[in-house]
Amino acid sequence: MIKKIIFYKIIFVASSIPIFNVGTVTTLEAALEFQESSAAYDDYEDIAKEMSEYLNIGMIRMGSGDSLEKLHILFSVNHPFPEAGLIHAEFRILLDTDNNLETGKTWEGIQGINAEICILVKGDQSQGPLNVEGWVITNLLGQKVLEPPPQFSHLMWVACGISESVEGVAGENFDLDVPRDWLSLKGPQIPVTLISEDSGKTVDKVSFVFQHKANAVLTSAMDESLQFVNFNAEKLTPNRNFRITIGDEFIVEDVALEDKTDKDGAFQGRFRLPVLNGGRYYVVVQDDSGVFAFNVIKVPTKEERISRQSDAPPTVKISVSPLVVKRGEEVNISLSAMDDRGLDMIWWWGENTGDHELDKAHTYACKGRECYYTWKVSTDVTGEMVLCANAMDTADPIPGEAHQASEGEGIPCIHLKVVDYP
Repeated sequence: MIKKIIFYKIIFVASSIPIFNVGTVTTLEAALEFQESSAAYDDYEDIAKEMSEYLNIGMIRMGSGDSLEKLHILFSVNHPFPEAGLIHAEFRILLDTDNNLETGKTWEGIQGINAEICILVKGDQSQGPLNVEGWVITNLLGQKVLEPPPQFSHLMWVACGISESVEGVAGENFDLDVPRDWLSLKGPQIPVTLISEDSGKTVDKVSFVFQHKANAVLTSAMDESLQFVNFNAEKLTPNRNFRITIGDEFIVEDVALEDKTDKDGAFQGRFRLPVLNGGRYYVVVQDDSGVFAFNVIKVPTKEERISRQSDAPPTVKISVSPLVVKRGEEVNISLSAMDDRGLDMIWWWGENTGDHELDKAHTYACKGRECYYTWKVSTDVTGEMVLCANAMDTADPIPGEAHQASEGEGIPCIHLKVVDYP
């Protein structure tokens, strides 16, 4: 019982559900939600008095979930479920997935319905928790059960006064994720209607248009070294500049600002992972027309990265300059190698070049995690020659572990062409 309220401010608090930002976007999650989010609010007093008050719809909001693979839906009712007594509440979210009244079925005068999301709440709270079920019905897929089922939580009100605060349950919130490929959304605008039912009879409904953007696609994954992220973006705007971010503030500089998508709106590449704490981060690509796509990668902790890198063999690269020389002319052969445990040596050799000096192993002793060296050589043998390289770390040999570059990414080779004088 509220005995008195003096200068109270009523605040509605959603219990254990995500908050949807509708104003200033301050986080990447909010930005993604804001990019593709539509909502509708219903009249509080638009149902008959004899109907169950907990079927009085408050609002519905739809937008992006944790990934573009799912559609996140939140809706509420303006009255809590009774603490005792049998409850049987049904809610239907009807979607005209192709925005065409000529296709699909008609329900309660609503035309063009191609997909239906159903939520059923039943039970008696005095006997235990209510049972909530959810499923999707489409002509193409039939009926598919939502797992996990829709979650519901109390919408609380809090009265904050000068000397005391009181609270109570104002209604119920429903929170669910639906796989997009179940719905087959087509086009930028999708008509949606939420209906509440009592024994098959419509009690309340609210309609709106979901602003559905054509989904660009981004795939991203860390490479074996855990230092770089490979990415592939598709369905962006053709021939437009774009940028990539990871987290809320890291601008990836490896992708130049003058880089553009191709004629199909695609681009692929890789960037070095910035210094981040371990955890899940959004990778977002957005072109200068505003079309964006995102993905989520798991950044390993420092301990995971050290453990992973300590098991990896070294890497080595070989380069030759120039690639074509005349017989007897000097050529530079350069090796560069890396290993997190420390390098022992690097070496190169020729593959059956006909020159004994080129074919033998040319070694260089290393210290530290990185190693570079350049040899200056020449040969009187002409023809196309193959030169290869390898590297070994300081832990070699430990049985069952890889400690040479040849046991990891493989042996890199390069071609050198030696020609005779005219």
